[in-house]
Amino acid sequence: MAKDTYLFRDGDAPDAMYIVKTGGFAITKSKGNTEVVIAEIQPGAMVGEMALFDKKTPQRKCKSHQRL
Repeated sequence: MAKDTYLFRDGDAPDAMYIVKTGGFAITKSKGNTEVVIAEIQPGAMVGEMALFDKKTPQRKCKSHQRL
């Protein structure tokens, strides 16, 4: 996966959970015209699982911050 590729964005339908094997991701939230990093996801972690369980569309973005 190329750097700065989004796994999901605000409002995407919750349809998958991801397990990070290599590289890393940043969870961001929009604040005005800026994206604020609220979490870093490292290898071995899961992302996207909460939206699957509660069936709510994410209000955050998940973007790769290095090439995988």
